[in-house]
Amino acid sequence: SILTGTPDGRLEEKLNPVFDIDGALWLLALENIFIDGDGYISRGSDYSLYQDPRGRFHMISRDNNETFRYATGGGPNQWPDNNPMLDPLGHLNNPRLPVISRLLALPRLRARYLAHMKTIVEEWLDWNRLKPVIESYRSLIAHEVKADDKKLYSWESFEESFAEGETGHTYGTPGFEAFVTERREFLLSHPALSEPDPDPAAGRTLTVTAGAGFTGAEKSPVVINELMAINTVSVPDPQGQYDDWIELHNPGSTAADLSGMYLSDKENNPRKWAFPRCASIPAGGYLLVWADENEGDRPGIHLNFRLSGKGERLLLIDTDERGNRVLDAIDFGKQAGDASYGRLPDGTGEFRVLPMTPGRRNER
Repeated sequence: SILTGTPDGRLEEKLNPVFDIDGALWLLALENIFIDGDGYISRGSDYSLYQDPRGRFHMISRDNNETFRYATGGGPNQWPDNNPMLDPLGHLNNPRLPVISRLLALPRLRARYLAHMKTIVEEWLDWNRLKPVIESYRSLIAHEVKADDKKLYSWESFEESFAEGETGHTYGTPGFEAFVTERREFLLSHPALSEPDPDPAAGRTLTVTAGAGFTGAEKSPVVINELMAINTVSVPDPQGQYDDWIELHNPGSTAADLSGMYLSDKENNPRKWAFPRCASIPAGGYLLVWADENEGDRPGIHLNFRLSGKGERLLLIDTDERGNRVLDAIDFGKQAGDASYGRLPDGTGEFRVLPMTPGRRNER
């Protein structure tokens, strides 16, 4: 097969057109962080392969009922060592799990995997972030759990699981709070997660200056043209809410297909939000997207992140098939309320504070 039979030097080139490598790296990172005792990282099991309409396979995790536990807990799991805290690079040399051993043998993909892991740990493996989510599910099922006369554990164990765990912890089955707190501390102090974040296209530290991501004869087909990071009364979205917005511009003479491209405000997560299929900008046209964390809203195109009024970096990333190169990037500083920040001249110039022109040509 391509995965097991292709030399390292050509593996990514051969595999990426038929297999979503980056999606698999996210899956491995998630399973490792939450120590899935019945997933690919432990048994090479409990995952599905979905083949999309273009023929590309995607690895999808399922049946994650043995997570939130330490690597010595329960079942005939084959862990790399006896350390209860699973190493981020566990199974690196295990040929029985080729999605790990082959992909992570490549320095570029290993760096990307570790960057994904760091993103999840920093943004989600935090008790303040997870506590309300867990408590909402606890409230949802509590009545049924208490009434169940065939449950494997007592109601008291269910109640205690949010803090102490089934056995009072000591690396048995911990409570949610203990697991999240201790796992986060372990991973953030691990040397592997202290490495620099990789460039999504080259596996090195990402350095981008404001302006178009291409120079010379090759130009980006789309540019970030204007944004508003603090929109309180200026431009309502289709739902009537005043949310952050980003304007993209196609300066070319033919329509620009955005399908499979990404927008992100995280260098270590360049594929943070993907454009839907059939998204496009006509020749010379503009597209407004709403950075409001409400990506399910319709009509309109809504992102899964907001812009920071304190300033940050915004990235436009090319498709997986084209190597996730940086098409355009902008570093912007602290923004004033309802102030537009855009390119002048339109589509090519440096960013500056301008009269807002969402969906139209930037002018003084």
